[in-house]
Amino acid sequence: MEIQYKFAENENGDIVHINNAIAGKNYNCPECKVKFILRKGNIRQRHFAHNDLPLNCNPEGYLHKTFKKLLYQKIMDHIKNSMPLEIRWVCNVCNGLHTTNLLFGISDAKIEHFLISWGLIPRPSGRL
Repeated sequence: MEIQYKFAENENGDIVHINNAIAGKNYNCPECKVKFILRKGNIRQRHFAHNDLPLNCNPEGYLHKTFKKLLYQKIMDHIKNSMPLEIRWVCNVCNGLHTTNLLFGISDAKIEHFLISWGLIPRPSGRL
C-alpha cells in the first residue's frame, strides 16, 4: 500500500507541506533522501511520491524524520524571533492550569544529540 506523502524536504533541507510546494523545484523524501515527484494536479489528492520506493524507506521512518524536522524548525523559529514556546497542562495534584515556556534559557537546538559525554554510547543502530 502506498501512502500519500504530504511533506518533503526542499533544497535547503527544510520541510515543506504539499500546499506550499512549487512546480519545478526539487523535493526529496526526508527518510531516504531520494527525489520525490510532485503530484499537484486537479484530479487526485495532492501529494509527493517516490518514482520507485527504495527498500531503505518506510512510512514510519518518514513520519518520524518529518515530525522531528518540523519540530526543530518550529523551535528554531521561536528562538530566532525570541518568542516563547508555551505548553499548558492541568495538574493532577492541584487541578490547576499551569503554563511554562519550553525555551526558557535556551539559545540553540539540535536535531540529533548523542550523549557520549554522559557515558551513554549509541548502539550501531543509532539508538541509546
